[in-house]
Amino acid sequence: MFLLLKLLPLLALVYGSNVTNVFDPIINGREARISSYPYYAFLSYYGNSLRCGGAIIKTNIVLTAAHCITDNNLKVYTGIQRLSDVQHSHPYYVRQRIQYPWYRGESSYDIGLVILSSHIRLGPTVKTIGIPTALPRLGSSVTVMGFGPVWCPDSNQQCRNGQSQVLRSANVRVVSNGNWVISTVGSNTNSVCYGDSGSPVVSGNQLVGLISGVEHGNCAGRNFHVAAAHYYNWISQYMKR
Repeated sequence: MFLLLKLLPLLALVYGSNVTNVFDPIINGREARISSYPYYAFLSYYGNSLRCGGAIIKTNIVLTAAHCITDNNLKVYTGIQRLSDVQHSHPYYVRQRIQYPWYRGESSYDIGLVILSSHIRLGPTVKTIGIPTALPRLGSSVTVMGFGPVWCPDSNQQCRNGQSQVLRSANVRVVSNGNWVISTVGSNTNSVCYGDSGSPVVSGNQLVGLISGVEHGNCAGRNFHVAAAHYYNWISQYMKR
């Protein structure tokens, strides 16, 4: 919560006071298999009390939102289908955290790299994803992902205190793709919300963006994602090392 409050005045520089970073789950998404999204990385920090997502773009590099990598106690997990998998999974430790040089809390530059101290072991549920050089088309459908709906009925045993215990995904529609940011809206109230930060936004098998924020703090409204294509050259210089 401290990080969220600290970021709000800075986010106003880009979208007035309309954008809130998201530290929670996908609303009304469907349960997803990690084998369908094997590039999804699970980031834990602040003593595992807060979570973000990320995308594996190289065996030792994870791409995520810049506001997700402010803490030294950051660990990365891969192949996570359920939250309970984290307890039994091997964490990858971080050698270096790199925020985009222009990042000052604005969603426009809310992108960062996590350089790991060891290489990720790839397999059927752990793979890398490529980054396109072009933005997604207006009106096209993209997929967002994260851990669950904001709330669940008592009969749903997969949810606890509003946090889904399984990876979920949803399709949303691109309504703008300028100013370094992609914005989307969902149908049937599909949306990202407050833990989804930094998680992949994909089209086909390409990483078109990273989840960054929501408009007016309203998870049912417009969502904002960092456009990966805008940062292709910056990312590439680290990929070549």
